[in-house]
Amino acid sequence: MADEGVPALHAVDDGAPGDRRLGGGAGAIPLRLVLAGAEQVSERWQGATIHTSFWRVYQADGEGVSLRWAGGALDYPVAGLICIPGWVRFRFRWLRPVLHRYIHFEPTSWPRELVERCFPAPFLIDDPGLGGDLRRITGRFTEPGAWPPALQLEVQGLACRCLAVAIGRLGPAARQQLFPAGHGRFAGALALVEDALHRPLAVEELAAAAGLRPQPFIRAFRRAYGTTPAQFVIERRVARACRLLLDTGLDLPAVARACGFPDRHYLTRRFTRAMGVGPAAYRRRPPGLVS
Repeated sequence: MADEGVPALHAVDDGAPGDRRLGGGAGAIPLRLVLAGAEQVSERWQGATIHTSFWRVYQADGEGVSLRWAGGALDYPVAGLICIPGWVRFRFRWLRPVLHRYIHFEPTSWPRELVERCFPAPFLIDDPGLGGDLRRITGRFTEPGAWPPALQLEVQGLACRCLAVAIGRLGPAARQQLFPAGHGRFAGALALVEDALHRPLAVEELAAAAGLRPQPFIRAFRRAYGTTPAQFVIERRVARACRLLLDTGLDLPAVARACGFPDRHYLTRRFTRAMGVGPAAYRRRPPGLVS
């Protein structure tokens, strides 16, 4: 019997007898790649605190690197991987300079509260195969910012495999929260949110993308994800602001415009409420904070 917490496999009419394949109604997990690479840890990393919306997969080429978060600590593995879910606030510690390998990625369709509830802490992936793939992939980065299409697909595939491990650690009830009944109907609306974060986005537009009228859409979305569409859009705007503050030199008015906020003051208010610190202070992170 299929696990009720996992999207169902649907039979298709044009396959051979007994074929079981993923049907279109199962939906998908939109995943955005952020960064991948390898670099030597240094003094500027010591004690750096990190808090962002995206997930991280880490590995060190030798022992002596660890991270701490509220309620726990883990050493970097040499053979396997360490996975840090989005929104977890953690701190680096290292004893010797070793090579640090990483992939940063972001599932964009899960609200923050849901991620924090289902994935509250970092965890180890004790899989030498995945660890070897990360070493091999990051070893192919010969130029900063070089993302050949084939290599990008390999990075994305490894991120997906790590995310599958994370989901596999959950019980049926938690997986049901991540993949509520009928979640595939929101795929168009969720994609629209990511594409339109820089501009005003009315609930009528989102509802139309889901093939629903506004009020039924709001009710169905809240029932599925535990938050309203408006709240989810604000959350995604804040997540984008985090990335821009860390990765670009845009001033606050430009960040606000890029994230669909009317001005820097509204950005500051929303950002502070979500992250516990204002955008200017967030940008003035401790030296060595890795985005």
